Amino acid sequence: MANHYILGIDVGGTKTHAVVATTAGTIVSVASGEGANWENIGLEKAIAAVHKIALQVLQSASLSFSDISATTLAMAGADWDEDSRMLHQGLVQRGFPQNSQVVNDALAALYAGAEDGRGCVSVAGTGGKVIGRDGEQMFSSMGGVLGEAAGAHQLSFEILKQCVDAFNGRIEKTDIYFELLGDSTEFDFFRSLMRDGFDPSPSFA
Repeated sequence: MANHYILGIDVGGTKTHAVVATTAGTIVSVASGEGANWENIGLEKAIAAVHKIALQVLQSASLSFSDISATTLAMAGADWDEDSRMLHQGLVQRGFPQNSQVVNDALAALYAGAEDGRGCVSVAGTGGKVIGRDGEQMFSSMGGVLGEAAGAHQLSFEILKQCVDAFNGRIEKTDIYFELLGDSTEFDFFRSLMRDGFDPSPSFA
């Protein structure tokens, strides 16, 4: 079979989408799955999740990696060059083509809005990422905690801080305060928070 197909995978912190299309732009198959940001779930689990969805979308199109002429993975957590190299190595070890390209997922949004890849994009998903590109240079926020900018993770931490203020009597307790506690008593929840730490789910946003 002639290699007239391309594979694109958008990897986010909450969900992942994959598409196989012809080089002329006709969509052949699509698939979706769980989030696979390696910073959130670890490198091994992230690579396994991306590999799984790649196989799903290829099998749906009755294709294999050998039928694909180009593969691009726009991945949350690919914030630095060493991240992209590490992810690329893990993917190739799983069977992805050597010529696969790994970029930050915000670049997919940039190219969706500007075909020449010049402009600015701000992604507010599970995490936040800002990228600007003029065709010669690219500037971006750092990713992770330091790059966070109005993503769901940041909003969840803001909610947590408000709940702490409510527990201390500074502000009124709201419905989300009690939802955050779940089945725990206030004392047990905040004691655990102080001793063990707590990472609020982005779903609270």
